[in-house]
Amino acid sequence: MKRIISIAIVLAVLMSVAGTVSAQEAQDESSYYARTFFIHRIFPNQRGYRVQYWTDSGTPAETYLPIDWFRRAGGLGVFHEGNGPAYPYMQVLWRDGEFSQIRLYVRRNMSHESWGRWIAPDNVDELFDVDAPVLRL
Repeated sequence: MKRIISIAIVLAVLMSVAGTVSAQEAQDESSYYARTFFIHRIFPNQRGYRVQYWTDSGTPAETYLPIDWFRRAGGLGVFHEGNGPAYPYMQVLWRDGEFSQIRLYVRRNMSHESWGRWIAPDNVDELFDVDAPVLRL
């Protein structure tokens, strides 16, 4: 009888610990939301990147990403170069509904058709003066 009570107590303790761990995991669960957009063309500029991308409905849109976002580790922007079949695309992350980071996955070869040249307008500084990417979903 003592053995059954001991086993019951051990099981109860293990279940309470497991419940606590599960509750902690649920509480720590990430509040990030990510969205992927396929890039049509990207235009580098001394102030940043003008990115033409496709919305979910298949219509073209564009956004302006300041170069400062990509200059430091852990910044608002991350730049990945590669040659995969899905390239180029961008992934935008929000945390608790606020913009957190943008990741650009671009073709390594800048002569690829996804890279373009752009003659910036006079108001180029205004275009790149943003705290978060302006996106059409």
